Formats: sequence, structure tokens, C-alpha cells
Amino acid sequence: MTLLPSHTIACDYSTSRKHFREAAATLRLTLEVHSINQSGPDGEDLTIDVAIAPGIHTKSALVISSGLHGVEGLLGSAGNLS
Repeated sequence: MTLLPSHTIACDYSTSRKHFREAAATLRLTLEVHSINQSGPDGEDLTIDVAIAPGIHTKSALVISSGLHGVEGLLGSAGNLS
């Protein structure tokens, strides 16, 4: 199964967020969206998106965190989808 869009590295925050949310939906993960009550340069709501995969063992968890800021954030976002 290929999760990556045809052009993996998004050119902006909104596209990057869309790719992440589509990948989470494709994998049937639970998606939580938490607003940080700020707007982006295009007026879009800035959020922290969390994709949750249910696990068998509830005493432990793997957390992968990445931030989207500046040009390096877009590359890191593409890494989340790989």
C-alpha cells in the first residue's frame, strides 16, 4: 500500500496537513485535531494533529512528534508519511 501522494514534499502547511490526515484515514487511525488558537499566513486554523493506532499493550506507547516550522518542517512532514 502506498501512502505517499504523487508529490511527497508539500509546499505549504495546509497541503502537508492534508497529506497527514489522508494517510491517517487510509490507515484507519483515529485522528484528533487540537487547535492552537492561532491562524496561519493564509488565515487557516493552526492545529496539532494526532493519529492514534490502537495497540495490544496499553502499558506502553510509541510517540512520534514533529513540528512544522520553516522550510525544514516540510521535509520532516514528508518523513512522517514514509
